[in-house]
Amino acid sequence: MTTVRVKAAPPVLAIDQALMLSLFTYDAATGELFWKVTVGNNVKVGSRAGYLNGGNKYWYVKVNNISYSLHRVIYTMLKGPIAPGKVINHLDENKSNNKIDNLEAVTPADNNNWGTRNARVSKPVFCHETGEVYPSVNAAAAALDLNAGNISAVLNERQKTTGGKTFSFVTTPVTP
Repeated sequence: MTTVRVKAAPPVLAIDQALMLSLFTYDAATGELFWKVTVGNNVKVGSRAGYLNGGNKYWYVKVNNISYSLHRVIYTMLKGPIAPGKVINHLDENKSNNKIDNLEAVTPADNNNWGTRNARVSKPVFCHETGEVYPSVNAAAAALDLNAGNISAVLNERQKTTGGKTFSFVTTPVTP
C-alpha cells in the first residue's frame, strides 16, 4: 500500500479583535489604519500602519512579530471574526483598497472566481487534431470529453498527449 502525504495549507492565525482595536484607528475615507500607540523607535502614535508586500501586492501589518493581512485585520476590527472557511475578497479587485465597503467574507472558491480573474487567467488553447481553438482548458475539456488536468499537463509539457490529442496555447492566430 502506498501512502500519499498531502501538505496542508498553513493555518491562518485568528485575529484578536480587541487587541487590534486597542492598537489601531481606522480611517473610513482611505481604508488605512493608523497606530494608537508608540511601538519601539520606528512606530509613533498617528503614523500609518502597515507595509506593502511587493511580491503579492497586499498590505500587511506586524503585531507582536506576526504579520497579518491588513484587509483581514480591518474586516475583523469592524465586522468581527472571520468565519472558519472564509477569506476576505476585495470587491473591486484592487488589493490596496481596504475600505470596509470593499471587503466581504466569501469561500475561497468564490474568491478565486470573483470578477475578471477567470478572463485574465484563462488562455485560449488549440487542439492540433481537430483544428479548433477553445477559449480555455475547461472549454476544450468539456467539448472533447477530456480531463482538464491532462490537457494542462500537455500544455505544460508534462505529458505528450491526452485522449490522442495534442494542444498548445494560442499566442497568435492559428491556422489549422
